[in-house]
Amino acid sequence: MNSNARPFVVIGVAILVLFLLFWAIGGSGARWRWNETYKHDDGNPYGTKILYSILTEQKAVPPKLLTKPLAETTLLQDAILDVNHADNYVLIGESMYYSREDIEALKSFVEAGNNAFLMSRTVTVDLMLYVYFQECAGVPWQEYNIVQDSAIQLEMMHLDLAASTSDSSSRIVFRRNFKPNYRRWLYFDEAYFCQQPYAFSKLGTFRFAEDARPNAITPQGVLSDNTLLQDQYVNFARMDYGDNGGAFYFHTNPIAFTNLYLSDSTHVPYIEDVLSHFGSGEVLWDIYHIKPEAFGRRQNAIRRNDPAAESQTISAESPLRYVLAQPSLRWAWYLLVASGVLYLVFRAKRRQRIVPVLETNENTSTRYVSMLSALYYQRSDHGYMVGEIYKQWLESVRERYSLPIHGAQDEDWIAKVAQRAELPEDRIEAIVNLYTRHKQSIVSADDLMRFNKAVQDVRADWK
Repeated sequence: MNSNARPFVVIGVAILVLFLLFWAIGGSGARWRWNETYKHDDGNPYGTKILYSILTEQKAVPPKLLTKPLAETTLLQDAILDVNHADNYVLIGESMYYSREDIEALKSFVEAGNNAFLMSRTVTVDLMLYVYFQECAGVPWQEYNIVQDSAIQLEMMHLDLAASTSDSSSRIVFRRNFKPNYRRWLYFDEAYFCQQPYAFSKLGTFRFAEDARPNAITPQGVLSDNTLLQDQYVNFARMDYGDNGGAFYFHTNPIAFTNLYLSDSTHVPYIEDVLSHFGSGEVLWDIYHIKPEAFGRRQNAIRRNDPAAESQTISAESPLRYVLAQPSLRWAWYLLVASGVLYLVFRAKRRQRIVPVLETNENTSTRYVSMLSALYYQRSDHGYMVGEIYKQWLESVRERYSLPIHGAQDEDWIAKVAQRAELPEDRIEAIVNLYTRHKQSIVSADDLMRFNKAVQDVRADWK
């Protein structure tokens, strides 16, 4: 392969691998995303696009989106000035974060006779210090309690009888890729309900759906046992606030308002009962203050000055869990991992300096011999040259045919050389005779040339 084309081949292979990885993980557009976004424009199972459409149909106008801090938006101020209708603030997500100014703005909004619906898995402690300020039996606000299962039965309650209704009961099963899966369901501790002037009122509960629990585990996190409700847990409550009829509504299972369950007609009566608590005014849908559950729990742990709770929250909710819960961050993470793998595959070899190309060694023996021959020829010492040529020829015979060369080169020796070289004996004998004659007389230049030619001809023809 051409070395110049190799980088382009590597890049092409890398792009192909990334494409196959994205296709295998992300799939085509027809696949559903099962992360809990609670976004008003998300049509995936755990988005809230259907709820947004229901509220639009009920109010005849779409909910107004709050896209900046409550302390800076004019929509809350307009709702406070409108005394003819009770407007509705809605936040649906895992958790939230409010600044002190935002909390003051939300308090003023509710005190003016409006409603705030917080459908989340945790509530900021800073807000509950004002909402749950008259503690029941000295029990401070902590967090929602937890039970774990795959399916629950949602039910509404009559406020006066504290008994569950039957027509709005709805069974929901938590799913991942359409398969039932265990989930942490949150609920109010019974200690938060008492006879204080300003106390929580129970509006809805859930219990375990026995028919959907063939492999259910023992519920964890149950801190109290209420004999009236037995195995039911309060997940929808109201806290009156102010003297103008305003209230805070808290629902601990926001997943009940997502597309997966609202697409089921049997779940609609339950949602209608919850939405019946909305005021006659418009809906203000907060998309600015939504935060991940891990963030909310960490903030609450810090506010309570509880290092143990904070460390447990951090270890239980890793940053990677949040990254994988966000589509854009998830794909960025996959790209980073894929790039690292490709780097290890193609670039993790031991690297060294480029070895220079060395020129092929040139055999200068012939040139050296030619130079020496020219020198001897200029000295006209032809007899010496004949002797040197004859020695070299004998050495070649010894190496080639393993014949002794010391002593006289008689007829027997000549016959052996001729036999092994597959040449006539007279040609070998001619070399020996020429050498013997020239050794005893003066050698002319012509004699040297004839002797050298005889030797070279034998060398060229022997086997």
